Formats: sequence, structure tokens, C-alpha cells
Amino acid sequence: FTVQAKDVRQNAVPGVTVTFASTSGGGGVSASSVTTDSSGNASTTITLGNTAGTNTYTASASGLSTVTLNVTGNAGALSQLIKVSGDSQTGNNGAALTNALVVKAADQYGNAISGTSVTFTASSGSGSVSPSTAQTSGANGQVSVTATLGVEVGGQVFRAASNTITADFSATATQSPASALSRTSTNNTGTVATTQTFTVQAKDVRLNPVP
Repeated sequence: FTVQAKDVRQNAVPGVTVTFASTSGGGGVSASSVTTDSSGNASTTITLGNTAGTNTYTASASGLSTVTLNVTGNAGALSQLIKVSGDSQTGNNGAALTNALVVKAADQYGNAISGTSVTFTASSGSGSVSPSTAQTSGANGQVSVTATLGVEVGGQVFRAASNTITADFSATATQSPASALSRTSTNNTGTVATTQTFTVQAKDVRLNPVP
């Protein structure tokens, strides 16, 4: 960040003390007080803050108008997938979870990253996710998907991944109640005075067997 001190005829003025400051955005300056050189210039190195957005810096000198510099800080490289909501749900086996799985793509400081491709899979259990791949969008860098539990009763895991960055959502599947009985034995005839096995199967509303 370089400013130049000039007189009323636009000639460079050496020896002027310039005060540099970071006034918003959480950044900093390497030198807060600098004297202009023979060319009337004074410089400092600015450091942007950790939060994406506008960083404002000022240069001031006694009796002179303040110079303002605005610099926009953009998010860095993808460093983490943050679970926003949908973790630790419980539902009937084979059914869709009530709440969507929502994940945020972020850099190391938590700044949102839009346009990141995220793949979702059932890493434990026979569940599924729809859509299986989606891109983060908007200023919040989030993506939302619907997860369906597998038929296994107990703990299940759904994984969000972008390259080597992952986030796991846990879920618990409980046994769905039986909603119907169906006959599974097929004999319709037999010899008189003999026995046969009459077998039925309990199934839930999604036609999964119910123990």
C-alpha cells in the first residue's frame, strides 16, 4: 500500500510522517508509521484478515486528507466439509430420513466456497442418497441431499466427499412395524391325512421382511 505526499503544485514532498492502519476486515499492516522518501512515497505491506469480504486500510498525515484502500479477500482452497445439519437422525429402516443432509464447503478459516462438487455415498449400510453428486452454491457454500436408510437395523453412515476431504453423517435405523402378511409356502394340493407347512412372512410398508 503506497501513497505519495504532494504539495499544492503536485510536487513530491519528502519527510512527511504517514500513519497506516487497518480499519475493518481484521487485517494488518507491517509498518504503521512511515516517513515519505525523496520521491514523496511511503509504503507498508498489508495482510488480509481471515474472513472473506472487504478489508479497509487507511493512510493519513497531519493536515492532509485520508487515503482509503479497499481490498476484497476471497476464500482460500477447499480445506474442510462442515456438517451443517442432518447428523445423528433416527428413522425406520428402508425409509428416507426426515431432514436433509446439509454440508458446507469451506477453506481452513471456515469461509464458504461455492461451486465445489460433493459426492454422497452410504459408507455403512445399504442406504442411498439423492442426488449422489451435487455442487455447493450460494454465498453460504452449502449443498443439501436426501438420504434413505438401508434395510439393516442399527447404525448407518453417509459420507460426503470432495477429493480427499470428507464428512460423515451418522444415522440409526429402527425396525419398521409390520403392515402386512404374505404367504410364502406354495403347495395348494396334498395327500389326505398328511401334513404341510403353512408359512407366511411379515413385511413392512416398503415390503421389507420384519423379524
